[in-house]
Amino acid sequence: MLEGGCNNLNQLAKLAHQQGFAFAKTKIMGLLDEFNKIIERI
Repeated sequence: MLEGGCNNLNQLAKLAHQQGFAFAKTKIMGLLDEFNKIIERI
């Protein structure tokens, strides 16, 4: 589980370098929204 999270974090860092921080921020904020919705259901 933890390894998957680290891989995802590395992918987001790579995305930020390739596409720019603003694009990565938008992607990260969307993922956080999805995560929060999942947590609310628990």
